[in-house]
Amino acid sequence: MIGTGIRVGLTLGTLLGLPVAHRTTSQTRALLSGTPSYPTLGKLPHDCPANPPSSPTSRPLRMTGLKNSRFGAGAYPIWGLNFTGGSHATLSYGIEKPPHLDYIAGYGWSHKMAWVLADSFKGRVTLRGRAMQGGAPVQFMVPGSPQHGAIPAPVLVYDVATLRALTARPQHPLEVPSDFAVPHAGCYALDARWPGGTWRLYFAAGVGPE
Repeated sequence: MIGTGIRVGLTLGTLLGLPVAHRTTSQTRALLSGTPSYPTLGKLPHDCPANPPSSPTSRPLRMTGLKNSRFGAGAYPIWGLNFTGGSHATLSYGIEKPPHLDYIAGYGWSHKMAWVLADSFKGRVTLRGRAMQGGAPVQFMVPGSPQHGAIPAPVLVYDVATLRALTARPQHPLEVPSDFAVPHAGCYALDARWPGGTWRLYFAAGVGPE
């Protein structure tokens, strides 16, 4: 009986193209059912550092010329839309759709984002983000060619003078879409740098409401 069980297991492993010793139960079930297997994004943490009053916070952005009045996190000259949570900035997953639909293999879970640049700012601004535990980088979805779409990158740079030359409303705040992906649930630090200044925003990312 034991021998028969081993032969059946090896036969399934051969048919599925995976060695039995290196295949998890979830992978086996997924392959047998014909549905793909995805990593699981953890729950939203509630112990991330708060952003002090002098730092960027998540708040409603009300700017003349801004297409959408939504919550944004940051400070002059750049704000990220779709953060919530006030001084405890958050990116919540799984509210509108299952988290696995946002998963990008090799990079993490993407979140809808847009960046607002102040109307008076004319220089270059650079964004970087990292996990506070382990230091894994946030991946920004940088626009690529029409054939390849967005390309994940650990650094996002906006040359505002060039962007303003391409817009029909150069005197208004710029709203530029660029989603980004986190590698896992946890606490993160997002840094903005431009000639003459910097800011840092702490935020939490994971499944669940604030």
